[in-house]
Amino acid sequence: MLLRILVISFILSQSSQILGQSSKPIHKVLGMVVHSINGTDTVAYTGEYDVFLFDDSGQNPDLFLQTREKPKFSVNLNQQQLNNYSHIMVVTNQRIIPYGSVPCTTKVNIPYRNNTKCMFTVDSRNTFTHPNSVIVKKPVIYIYPEHDQITTIKHKYHGEVTFTYPEYRDGWSIVAKPDGSLLNLEDSTEHRYLFWEGMAQTSLNEVQRTEGFIVKSHEIIPFLEKTLKKLGLNPIESNDFITFWAPRMMIKNQSFLHFLINDNIRNTSFLDITPKPKTLIRIFMEYSHSIPDTPIKEQSLPTLQREGYTIIEWGGTELGSKIIH
Repeated sequence: MLLRILVISFILSQSSQILGQSSKPIHKVLGMVVHSINGTDTVAYTGEYDVFLFDDSGQNPDLFLQTREKPKFSVNLNQQQLNNYSHIMVVTNQRIIPYGSVPCTTKVNIPYRNNTKCMFTVDSRNTFTHPNSVIVKKPVIYIYPEHDQITTIKHKYHGEVTFTYPEYRDGWSIVAKPDGSLLNLEDSTEHRYLFWEGMAQTSLNEVQRTEGFIVKSHEIIPFLEKTLKKLGLNPIESNDFITFWAPRMMIKNQSFLHFLINDNIRNTSFLDITPKPKTLIRIFMEYSHSIPDTPIKEQSLPTLQREGYTIIEWGGTELGSKIIH
């Protein structure tokens, strides 16, 4: 009888490990899958989709659960899964539009906090897997004139701009004030910055990096505070940067970071500004949880000063994955 109990216990233990639940779940993510109709409006997605766990390499998705006609799902992760995976990925099993060649795919970082609600937006315009594309996340533009003035910005991007706010209509025309507040002349709405997001047509993942920074999770915030101050960002801009990027980087023990300074995001993004600012600072951060296996030299960053009429832009992307959000 004792032998039988031991055998049954062994079988249950092995089954639990096969299902990826070899330890007690400690981290819950609540997911909601929606279908973007026109880039802004969304409805609950009730088709078939699979939920995967995804590691940093972008090469090893692991099927976690299959969902049918239920836009809401929950994922319970144990410590081993938190160590092995960095993203949750939703893949639809049917095309939303007639001309797609692959199922729609969307993914999000495993959130830093437990019991976090995540939205997975299935957008047929830009959620397909492109082998040579990379998403450019949340570039924002701050404007600080010396007096109230009308400022016009035209943006030329070598890729697809997927979202802007306020809406970009052959350029932004705004009334900018010295305190950084902006009034959009198109609709009289007020803003703190101009926002755009895009998908490049050439992959930044192919670039060989020999310089950068390897930063442990608990050092991310003080590192960014010090670095962004050196690069010329004020406390408000640094706060916006850190609250957007730090939670994404801190889900793993360490990250590799590389900064692009005033290089037009590797010559893919160009701003035509009228009137031209005296100081223009454009900061673009690339980061990855995959640490390079070749020696990395610490990147030398300039100390940037602001003088007179100033425009600041920051943005970034996560490397190591070719899945498009």
